[in-house]
Amino acid sequence: FVKAGLPADRIELDPPGKNTLETLAAYQRVDIALDTYPYHGTTTTCEALFMGCPVVTRMGDRCVARVSGSILAAAGVNDCTADSEDGFVEVAKRLAGDLDGLAARRAGLREKILASALCDQNAYVERLERVLRGLWKDACAAA
Repeated sequence: FVKAGLPADRIELDPPGKNTLETLAAYQRVDIALDTYPYHGTTTTCEALFMGCPVVTRMGDRCVARVSGSILAAAGVNDCTADSEDGFVEVAKRLAGDLDGLAARRAGLREKILASALCDQNAYVERLERVLRGLWKDACAAA
């Protein structure tokens, strides 16, 4: 980070939280979560979003490198996904360079997530039921 120009006094490495509440509270000290690559976060992406912390991700060419992009799309947060390393940096710089926009995003992110397809368990179960019924009908027809 220092080689890239970030002052050392802006870097903090914290130990893991002692419990879930402590871990979630730590997101209040994070401006923007930078997703890991090529193996994306899943739980951490959802936790960050729920805590109002935007997540920047880079899409890859396999499932483990596309999970956060899928989560962000389901949450309606399509402007934080990049297709390249340079794009990832640009998205993070754009968010970090607009402090008023970042504050507004953070203030409404939890509500946006809760109202999105990501948290619509009824619609998810209905889609799953349709798929399972279709599979059952296909299996019965093939028997």
